[in-house]
Amino acid sequence: MNSQVYQFYKPESSTPIAQRRLVLEGKIRKSKITLLHQRMPDWLAQNNARLDTDFHQAVTAYQQLQLCETMVYFAVSYAYADIPVGKTYDVIFPFNQPESAVRTPSVLVAVIHESAPLPMPIIYSGGRSICLFDFPSGIPLLIQKLRFVKIFIQTPLEEDVMLATTETFQYLLKERNTYKHVPEDGT
Repeated sequence: MNSQVYQFYKPESSTPIAQRRLVLEGKIRKSKITLLHQRMPDWLAQNNARLDTDFHQAVTAYQQLQLCETMVYFAVSYAYADIPVGKTYDVIFPFNQPESAVRTPSVLVAVIHESAPLPMPIIYSGGRSICLFDFPSGIPLLIQKLRFVKIFIQTPLEEDVMLATTETFQYLLKERNTYKHVPEDGT
């Protein structure tokens, strides 16, 4: 993506640090991705004239993408900001259990819009999407155990997995520990 061409509507820096977490609702089966791939040429032909340079680059990059065994497709919940392809997170944890975090890199490799089977250069703020992540150090057990979903919002929030940077994760842990030390009567 040529970030000089694309102007971010809501850059990550405009989001409070505690909210800079990406929610993985579940894994997407390859059969679902195959169906999206079958629809992609028609959608591309219908929308080609409306796509800007960044989108054309995202489509070309996606078409040339070589999948490897450390890549996984996910249903990703509403994004906290505009998140460009290439963004790296380094902490994965269950929604309600940050103490079970795994420190491992995860790289956003591709984004497919939730309602149109087209690759995009970013996850749009507030948007849901199907995202391909690479776990270059190997797919963590937490991700291996994550359930498969067919569409968005099929699982309770408590079953979701979060991606964050170390900075955000440390902030969340500090915030969580602060709340643990507040007396029950609130004084």
